Amino acid sequence: MTGAFQASLLDVAQDAGLRELGGSVRRTTLAQGAWLDVLPGWVTGADALFERLIDTVPWRAERRQMYDRVVDVPRLRWAHRAPCCCARARAGRPFATMWAMATCS
Repeated sequence: MTGAFQASLLDVAQDAGLRELGGSVRRTTLAQGAWLDVLPGWVTGADALFERLIDTVPWRAERRQMYDRVVDVPRLRWAHRAPCCCARARAGRPFATMWAMATCS
């Protein structure tokens, strides 16, 4: 992936890691039984993790029809379609799809 990368101003950890989830997770309920959990600061070493993802994930560029021409989509995509056992245990059913996107300039 090429493009500009602005490092984090607040996360100074050199190595990627995870903090305890604790009780401060903010949950947003979505449609059809889905939800999104957010815990700011859960991942440490965000810059190192982002660089690792850039280097190891098979990102895919896409193009799409936009009115009278075909244009580049301004983000790279990757889809992980393997079932996730931890999501299955929490949701009571298999995890269908996880999408990851990276915006590039």
